[in-house]
Amino acid sequence: MAVVIDLNVFERESWDEVREKIVMSDNLFIATYAYDYGSHKNLDILVECDLEQTAAIRRAYPVRQYGDDWFVDFKSAVLPRKVCKEIYRRLADAGVEGV
Repeated sequence: MAVVIDLNVFERESWDEVREKIVMSDNLFIATYAYDYGSHKNLDILVECDLEQTAAIRRAYPVRQYGDDWFVDFKSAVLPRKVCKEIYRRLADAGVEGV
């Protein structure tokens, strides 16, 4: 049986000491999870997208519709080729089979 891989795509929050408030990152991050019987298992794979990749992802997933944190199935995700290759490489390195 194939493993279902979910991606948590999000903007990272950080505290800005100067402005004394929480700020969101300019680029997106992608955390990878294995989905099994209603629960997510974090695979400890985190991909940081550059600004060009973030812009491409945002064209497919507008902030008005998806917000700044969402899940998407890896097989149906609209992602830049370089990001997909990186996720596949890291899944293989982690020993995840059936993807």
